[in-house]
Amino acid sequence: MKKIGLGLIILGAVLMVLTSVAKSTIIIQMGIRAFSALAVFPFLSIGAGIIALAVGFVPAIKARLAARAKSRREAVEKRVESRPTLSYSAGAYDPTDIRRRLRRLGEQRPDLAGVLARCEAQMDAMDRRQAKLKDLLDLNEAEYLRATEGLLDEVEQFICKNFRKIINRGIVSDLEDDDVFARDEKYSTDLELIEAVLVGNQTELDNTKKFLADLADLVSEQNDNSETTLQAWMQVIRDSLKKEEI
Repeated sequence: MKKIGLGLIILGAVLMVLTSVAKSTIIIQMGIRAFSALAVFPFLSIGAGIIALAVGFVPAIKARLAARAKSRREAVEKRVESRPTLSYSAGAYDPTDIRRRLRRLGEQRPDLAGVLARCEAQMDAMDRRQAKLKDLLDLNEAEYLRATEGLLDEVEQFICKNFRKIINRGIVSDLEDDDVFARDEKYSTDLELIEAVLVGNQTELDNTKKFLADLADLVSEQNDNSETTLQAWMQVIRDSLKKEEI
């Protein structure tokens, strides 16, 4: 396209020169009207050439703009990657380790032993739900149900993450200095934090209980809307996990 455009521009320039040089001859031989008509062709040729040339350069311009946009994105990504981030290994939310640390905290804080036992009870409830789901999957060979295992893992990680907040708080506090957190507008005492965590976790445990009950009905019916209903339920739980962040 660029070659065609350049050719038309050159042709137009040549015609312009010819009509200018042979102006008198053309007017004498063909008349003023014919000359006026011929005089338009060079401009048409040059105009068409400019358009063709511009069209020919469009891919190159797009490629250049895309390259610049990519370069800017890469620069931003590098800046983001260079920033220090707070991340936790998978072991930070390991249920077995969380249980062990909750028990240790209960031994260190006898005043919280009862409420910390409720934390362990919630972990037991989560284990039961995961076991029930496994039994359901083993019985019903429906591949679209496999994603539900990951969903319950997300709920378990949510619960462990909340319990880790309790453990972290317990590390830096004890009976004598609990008033250190009195200025905390959200949870001024360790007990308030634990109670808030228990409430948030219970909401998700209740959701998973309802989910499993509906899932059992869903796989028994096996209708055309089963997968759509399942995905909708899973999204409800994931949205709730975000909403219940302590």
